Amino acid sequence: MRLLIVDHMAVESSRRTVYRMLAHKDGWDVHLVVPPEWSGAGRIVRCEDEEDSTLHLHVLPVVFGHRAHRVIYRHLAQLLRQLQPDFLYVNAEPENYAAIGALALRAMIVPRAGLSLVSWRNIDHRKIGYPYRLSFINRFCDRTIRRYPVDILFCRAKEGESLLAPYALKVLFRPDAVDCALFTPVLKGSMRTERNLTIGFVGRITESKGVKVLLHAFAALGGHHQLVLVGRGDLEIELKQTAERLGVEDRTVILPPVLHSEMPEVMRSFDILVLPSLETLYWREQFGRVLIEGMACGIPVVASHPQTWVAQSLLKLAAYVTGDEVSTLSLMHTPAKTAKS
Repeated sequence: MRLLIVDHMAVESSRRTVYRMLAHKDGWDVHLVVPPEWSGAGRIVRCEDEEDSTLHLHVLPVVFGHRAHRVIYRHLAQLLRQLQPDFLYVNAEPENYAAIGALALRAMIVPRAGLSLVSWRNIDHRKIGYPYRLSFINRFCDRTIRRYPVDILFCRAKEGESLLAPYALKVLFRPDAVDCALFTPVLKGSMRTERNLTIGFVGRITESKGVKVLLHAFAALGGHHQLVLVGRGDLEIELKQTAERLGVEDRTVILPPVLHSEMPEVMRSFDILVLPSLETLYWREQFGRVLIEGMACGIPVVASHPQTWVAQSLLKLAAYVTGDEVSTLSLMHTPAKTAKS
């Protein structure tokens, strides 16, 4: 079984764990295609070397890089002719350029090979449109995949199963996973006992991630707690100004994005991890991977949007809030309880 994987996120070695596991299966020949670099949450990450000789790494140049919805891999056709894979796994949404590129190359070069895509979709973009500058191209890609469905589509958001049915012969709900060998709890002997909390957030510093709500809730808590935001986004300057106006600028810290392999150390410095996402026209929290990563590190989590699958699954283990009321979110100082607005 020769498997060809195309995954822009796998530029980081820590994101290849599952692929290495497949490469160690008897009779499997696994090849991974990644770009030379990728920009995640405002930080450019160079492709890291692969030390496991059973996983064959191919670094291909890209066109329109650093944007998952439009990236195109150069020389992928040559690699397909050389490898003649039995199956292609492409980490791309149906509306992405990479998806239709893989569909076309499969038809021309390896027509008998299987093809799968991955989708986090939980909103019907066919009705409301696509949040991209040249959205008509993405609409064309989407329409083409529906006309020529792939073999398997791995659905990451439970709410998207019915939406994605026209895109594949088989839709499989496979939520994102956390590497529990990487994300481990803090050592018992090193746990802190002081009353002041470090409240953490990891993600894009944008309106849809609810960071403004979080900042106001933090200010309402009082005390000497600290708020740490890890990420980049267009609200950074506004958040700093708001923190100063609320009188909490000395207790509010915005840190740049870190590598995936560095994230466990960051999370273990938190006492509480908060993901206060808000719904917008084009976006709704799809899974919230940082929630399961935080819980793997032994951290209490507070999340919004309990209608998402991950929040529903974690209700007995984590606090959640609904809506965007600051007074409700400020209940996070009792994370062991479930707070409904």
